[in-house]
Amino acid sequence: MVRHPARRPPLYAYASASDADGLPNPLPSDWFKYWLTKDPDWDWHTLTIANFATYFEQSRHEYGDLLGTDDPDLSAFRNANGKMIMWHGWADEVIMPQGTIDYYKRLLDTMESKTKTERFARLFMAPGVQHCVGGRGAFPVDPLTDLVKWVEHGHAPDTLYAKNGDVTRPLCRWPAVARYSGHGSTDDSADFRCSGK
Repeated sequence: MVRHPARRPPLYAYASASDADGLPNPLPSDWFKYWLTKDPDWDWHTLTIANFATYFEQSRHEYGDLLGTDDPDLSAFRNANGKMIMWHGWADEVIMPQGTIDYYKRLLDTMESKTKTERFARLFMAPGVQHCVGGRGAFPVDPLTDLVKWVEHGHAPDTLYAKNGDVTRPLCRWPAVARYSGHGSTDDSADFRCSGK
């Protein structure tokens, strides 16, 4: 079951006027057209609550082995000394951020504890960031370098450096969030602290 964080703003809080055009995002619409119905003329207006469940099960059946990434047993990955940095934008309308948090919670449960899991896998949430990038929030600038430092030098990241234009923020290790210190610039990551671990 996906649990919704109590303080997360609704997705429309991040939308611009050009985002609120009443049309569905093309990615899921194209999924229905080309992968499920295999009909390029499929009309999204025909999607109902009743047939959505059927399409969902069809997706799992036909593409689960190829695209399914929700197995929380990463013991083989962990035992091979794998390291994983996960980050997700809170304003992502393509892949719901609550699903990523739910997966990470199941990962914590499956791998025995938060402490043991964070030795090889960490999650960071990016407020105001849409799918991959975009939106009003700061997104990670170079998480690959953070991953290399972790793999090659054992320096696990507690924060990811994020930027959007002139605004920088630390993305904190979930469930912590960045809070303004009350001093300095609200645009500078140096003036924020992670809290709520």
